Amino acid sequence: MRILRKAATVFALFSLVVSGAFAGGTQEDSGRATTGAAADDGSKTLYVAYDREIDVLNPFTSQMLCDIQHNISEGLIITNDHNEFIPVLAREIPTFDNGGIVQNADGTYDMTWHLREGVTWSDGEPFTAEDVAFTLEYVQHTPEVYNQSEYNKIISYEIVDDHTIVMTWDDFYTFYAGLFEAMLPKHVLEDLSWEEITQYEPYNRGPEFIGTGPFVFAEWKSGEYIRIERNPDYWRGPEYPLLDEMVFQFIPDQTARFNAMQSGDYHIGQIEATQVDDFSTDGLHVEMIPSNVFYYVGFNIAPPGGRPDLFGDKLVRQAFYAAIDRQAIVDQLLEGTVQIANSPIPPSSAYHNPDVEVPEYNPEHAREMLAEAGWEDTNGNGIIDKDGVEFSFEWLNRSGRADRIAIAQVIQAQLKQVGIDSTMDELEAAAWSQRWRNFDYEAQIGGWFMGSDVSLTNFYHTRDGESGSNNFSGFGDPELDQLMTESDTMVDFDSRKPLLDAAQERLADDAFVIFLYYRDSPWVVADNLTNFRGSGTNLGNWWNAWEWDLE
Repeated sequence: MRILRKAATVFALFSLVVSGAFAGGTQEDSGRATTGAAADDGSKTLYVAYDREIDVLNPFTSQMLCDIQHNISEGLIITNDHNEFIPVLAREIPTFDNGGIVQNADGTYDMTWHLREGVTWSDGEPFTAEDVAFTLEYVQHTPEVYNQSEYNKIISYEIVDDHTIVMTWDDFYTFYAGLFEAMLPKHVLEDLSWEEITQYEPYNRGPEFIGTGPFVFAEWKSGEYIRIERNPDYWRGPEYPLLDEMVFQFIPDQTARFNAMQSGDYHIGQIEATQVDDFSTDGLHVEMIPSNVFYYVGFNIAPPGGRPDLFGDKLVRQAFYAAIDRQAIVDQLLEGTVQIANSPIPPSSAYHNPDVEVPEYNPEHAREMLAEAGWEDTNGNGIIDKDGVEFSFEWLNRSGRADRIAIAQVIQAQLKQVGIDSTMDELEAAAWSQRWRNFDYEAQIGGWFMGSDVSLTNFYHTRDGESGSNNFSGFGDPELDQLMTESDTMVDFDSRKPLLDAAQERLADDAFVIFLYYRDSPWVVADNLTNFRGSGTNLGNWWNAWEWDLE
């Protein structure tokens, strides 16, 4: 495993930072977070060592987790610490049992959302069904929305009154309860076109970003932090939220973030699984949050950056499984803290298929598969070629993600052994996201949070304007599409499970991505932070921040 050890050394060297140099400031401007629950004036500020600078505040067009935004912009629903959807601005989630979902004679479904009364936006305007309808219209008219295809299944709506809206769906969709995780303020944005809203800087980066949530936007200091303050008119009652302020300081480098947490200057922040055993600071502890996360190698065959000449052949993609020693990555680079993945659905889900098989690590078999696909070293330079094209591609890496970069470096070395060459490019988070969203890349190490309710359609359905909003790869398979879309319409487990089992097997065979591993998320949490109950879904840990307190 000499190659792996060399890459692990690169990982360690890459992660080194100047001692005490935090992204976004110094101890003097961030304060000692764990030395007391409140400042001299009695106020309570939570300091967060956050792993990136977000791209925009708009939760529908941001391509990152919306931990910050969801403290300000609430939705109809959120996910709790039991991996369940729970209502927020909705009084209840519609179901067949409570009469909220009704099948129509033409095969469509009506879903009725009853909204909480007495809720206001932070500027005092009432929150109504008009805002829900406006949000739906925006999403359906805005291709930049990361999961637009899921909302496109809603074919019409009717506003019954200020606190009731009925949405008609073209068919039943099992993930319906996971939509509308945020709301847009119609009275702020209605004079803009849909396209203008997406580009409107006062909303996307600042003072006009308002919501109904427990906090309000206060300040965004680019490259350093975002600060949010207590909403004095929060609908849950005058006693909430219990905190006065949160400061999300951007510390994208994993080692710098670990050192910042070790210093005691922050109340909460994520570290890596390989850092858990080394963490020891009075007043802080590590909580392992069960997480619906999987990591993968992603290819792109779509223009402008895709390489169908390299990755368009299924046999070639399958050869990557045989060429990559995933077990060595798990055991050595990641110190056994994660579990190998053969599908996107984690073992914690009842829909996980444990029988999915992929080619085992076998470099000789990888070379045979590549040769069968026409890739051989005809030039004698150690790089396989076909039709005059050498098998060489570029990894698109995100700055600060030392784990993903190290994995790419390990795989780069392993692929070299079967004659595949690759180089590295690195961009900060927003620029990385922009290129990825616009298909301007060749390959990358990616990771996804699965939702509380499993649906694969948004990730792997052939991207066609109606489906596959998060499929930034150019791949598609009609048989897989059918399995996924049919599974989305099944109400009962026994009908849905075989479809998702088959979809996972089809994904493994297609090898559109090379699944690497599942992981849980270690979070450092201050001992005096109460009511923190982490959630490992895509909607994040801040689902109940309105009741967090520093004691």
